[in-house]
Amino acid sequence: ALGYGGVEIAQLGDFGTDVATAIAIVAFIPVKDAAISALGKGLGRG
Repeated sequence: ALGYGGVEIAQLGDFGTDVATAIAIVAFIPVKDAAISALGKGLGRG
């Protein structure tokens, strides 16, 4: 679904979709935190 292992995930159906979603959420958390931190620093400078 997200590029790597997409074929295997698609074959697993709903379970694979849930796993892919969970992986995406977990992978997104540090990105979100970094973005919030960067925004906070940018606003602090402004």
